[in-house]
Amino acid sequence: AAAFIQKLAAISGQSNPYLWIGNHSSMSFVSGLLQNAYPQWFPDLATFWMVFTLAPVLIWAAVAVFFLIRPYSERMALFIFMISIPVMDVLPTVSHDYKLVILFADIALFLAFTLRNITEKPAFSHFIQLLGTFVVLLAISKSYVFFGPAQYYLLANKYLYILLLEVLMLWSFLSNRHYDLPEPIRAQEIHQANS
Repeated sequence: AAAFIQKLAAISGQSNPYLWIGNHSSMSFVSGLLQNAYPQWFPDLATFWMVFTLAPVLIWAAVAVFFLIRPYSERMALFIFMISIPVMDVLPTVSHDYKLVILFADIALFLAFTLRNITEKPAFSHFIQLLGTFVVLLAISKSYVFFGPAQYYLLANKYLYILLLEVLMLWSFLSNRHYDLPEPIRAQEIHQANS
């Protein structure tokens, strides 16, 4: 137990020299935001870091539990894979720009899933999810140097956009209940809904 606590303290990253705007981890985001926008709250860095670290983990856990209590399917395994990628980008204390490339496969899968939902059973929420995904895609691909000083630490860091992608996935997975059914039952349910 003591070795685990020592390891946890070693990876906490509170003295990490790589805390800059190109590091999209929760630690870098919180540290930059508090140091530059809210210095009066900087003494509470550990608390804020814990909250911003737990947020993506809790979203991931909600989706994982939602799928794991259902019968296994290849589609559900793909969804758990999709929701895991954003967590891999924001959880370590060092997550530089080059790690953002793994999000694009995730975004492509999520776009395919959302477009399939739109073609099979169109709903206004699907279009909002599609728009939100495009916003995330544009924000992640934009260089941090294009933001002005006022928005620099809030908008230039990609942490919030990665978290938004995770929230969109959570919303999509929890609001579309027909995807975890076996394919013939799912096709029949969709046909009945469109009739």
